[in-house]
Amino acid sequence: MTLFIRLLDADNKAEAMAEAITAVREGRDHPRVFEVNPESFAQVPGSPFAYWVSEDIRRLFLKFNKLHRSNIEVLSTNPLNNDFRYVRVWWESPKNNNYQIWISWAKGGSYSCFYYDIDTLIIWSIERKTYFGFLGTINRPLERPASLQNFFRPGLTWPRRTNGLSFRVMPAGCIFADKGPAAFVAEDDPEMLLALVALLNSTPFKYLVGVQLARTELAQSYEVGLIQRTPLPDIPDAIRQQLAAQARRAWSIQRQLDTTNETSHAFVLPALLRAKLGDWNPDALKAELRQIQTEIDAIAFDLYGFNSEDREAVARLNNVAPEAENPEEDEELVR
Repeated sequence: MTLFIRLLDADNKAEAMAEAITAVREGRDHPRVFEVNPESFAQVPGSPFAYWVSEDIRRLFLKFNKLHRSNIEVLSTNPLNNDFRYVRVWWESPKNNNYQIWISWAKGGSYSCFYYDIDTLIIWSIERKTYFGFLGTINRPLERPASLQNFFRPGLTWPRRTNGLSFRVMPAGCIFADKGPAAFVAEDDPEMLLALVALLNSTPFKYLVGVQLARTELAQSYEVGLIQRTPLPDIPDAIRQQLAAQARRAWSIQRQLDTTNETSHAFVLPALLRAKLGDWNPDALKAELRQIQTEIDAIAFDLYGFNSEDREAVARLNNVAPEAENPEEDEELVR
């Protein structure tokens, strides 16, 4: 066994270290001290020094299947590397012709869960079935980009590098980018896609992504391989319907909040005039969104089987109140 002392969040690290060492010498428990067998790190992909999480959390990586599996694909594609010539914002309305068309391009963007207005277009060669100007890469000397067969499918996407992980719905007819990878489900099942975006935006899933990074602070690079190997429990039919309903409502609220953004497809009126339509109360909408997130998190904690101690640890990390375990809900999931 090895002792680890976690001081990342301590303002006075010297003082915190002295307190922790004193507690160890006196045989007392201390919240900053962790006694772990380093061999247990191998349960997590990449064997990060995730000493601050419990053994139960590390076992989840062996207990559940990876996100990337037979009925869920998590994919990337090649970078374009010439955005200035071949990419436009949607309101520029470039013209199509018999040789080229402009297609919505999900290229990442800022943090936003469930919904994100895809505001960029990319030019596409009808004859060559590839980007204009794309002639392959050093490692892939082909004219057609990787994952071409999955372009234009409905799916999910996320910004690969941002301050916080956020998955959102990607409508059919889009192309995804290197900086905006994508996830797809078998037969493009809309209910499964909605349930999946709810679960991927849950606190437990993001926590397990953070465990692999061995850190949770600051901006991260959420690479495709990292997301692919994050564990995901099977979703029973009744729970899938419930998650899908929550995600659908969350998407609708996020889009409604975007109706005052003049550069969005959802734009209706400026903020000062939007209230005249009678359905505009941003504070109430944001409160409902927070409640939806709380309910999604509660379901996700049950699906993963987080115990009360681990829920409290996640809550402390995220500065939120922990959801109490519900034995009746757990029993229902088993049935």
